[in-house]
Amino acid sequence: MSIILSEKEISSVVRLIPFERYKYFLKRLADTERMYTLVNGNNEYAFSEVENNYLFSIWPFIEYALLSAVGEWVDYKVKEITLEEFEDEVIDWLEQNNYLINVFSVDSKVGFVVNLMAFVRDLSEELKNY
Repeated sequence: MSIILSEKEISSVVRLIPFERYKYFLKRLADTERMYTLVNGNNEYAFSEVENNYLFSIWPFIEYALLSAVGEWVDYKVKEITLEEFEDEVIDWLEQNNYLINVFSVDSKVGFVVNLMAFVRDLSEELKNY
C-alpha cells in the first residue's frame, strides 16, 4: 500500500506537539501496518540517547523518516518495518535491551518518548478501531 503525502499534510503534522504526533503515528500504523526507522550501512538502527536511555526512533511514513536523516544520521537510509516484523522481531529486542521508543522525532528534536509496554497498550487500543 503506497500512500502519497501532500506537502500540506507533512508541514502541518511536523508542527504538532509530540503527543499529537504520537496519536497520528498510532492511527497511521494501525491503518497501514507499517512504520519506518533509519539504519546505517551496517543495517544498525539509528538511536538517540537521552538521560542515559537509548531511544529507538520510528516514523509513520518514509517522508518523515527522510526529514530526520540529518546531522549524525545524514548517511542513514530508511528501513520499513511491518507491524508483523515489529511484533515478531523488534519487540523482544527492545525489551531485552530496555530501550525506549522515540516516536516521530522532528528536526533532530526528540519526539514522544514511550516505554514498550505503554506503546504496545496504546497500539492495541488503536487497532481495536480497525
